Amino acid sequence: MNYKTFLINLDRSKQRLADAKTQLDALNIPFERVSAADGSNLTESERACFDQARAQKRYHYDLTWGEVGCYLSHIRCWQRIVDEQLDYAIILEDDLHLSDDFVKIPSVLEQLESNWSFIKLGNPFKSRQETPVEKQGGFSLVSYDKAPSGTCAQVVSYEAAKRLLASRSNFFRPVDVDLQWQWEVPIKVLGLTPYVAGHNLSFASEIQQIEQRKDKQKRRWVRLREQLRFYYHSKLRGE
Repeated sequence: MNYKTFLINLDRSKQRLADAKTQLDALNIPFERVSAADGSNLTESERACFDQARAQKRYHYDLTWGEVGCYLSHIRCWQRIVDEQLDYAIILEDDLHLSDDFVKIPSVLEQLESNWSFIKLGNPFKSRQETPVEKQGGFSLVSYDKAPSGTCAQVVSYEAAKRLLASRSNFFRPVDVDLQWQWEVPIKVLGLTPYVAGHNLSFASEIQQIEQRKDKQKRRWVRLREQLRFYYHSKLRGE
């Protein structure tokens, strides 16, 4: 299959790049660096991708510019998948820790019999209910009651990239939260366990260094309404 490994990295984050490169080189994995969108230095057109009006109706705070930059960085990777007509790409963020089993992922993907479009390779935050779909090469392909947050490592197919680009030229949620609303994106998010990627805890969040999420004014009633909306749609889809 025609694929690449993309590493999202801010131009000013030299140490993160060096650390990620050391890990990938040790596993003999070629990768291409994707220059991340810097939330502290976005263009007007990049800022305009954040749909503030929709956020005020559908999300419980206005995104920080760091979160906007993170979303735009993933869009850059999706665009490259489509432009280069890749079967898929493994997309990594630079504050990650890889296990030795990361090298097995391409082989396992080729063996999978189930249809897939987006696969999480890490879940560094809250655990989610997982339902086994298929076992291959010592790994389990799983579905979720609710996709895990975080985007440290994932596999994105050509079809998924096309759908994501078509539905999210403008966005109003953080990218990892948006992926949980699978019927809106629309893609099916699966996972591959045991996970082969996690967060490198020696690095502080660059997103939060630009603006603090906690300082944003919260819309509690919007959050409650959206939680109910999510629950309703999940039950409707049998998830």
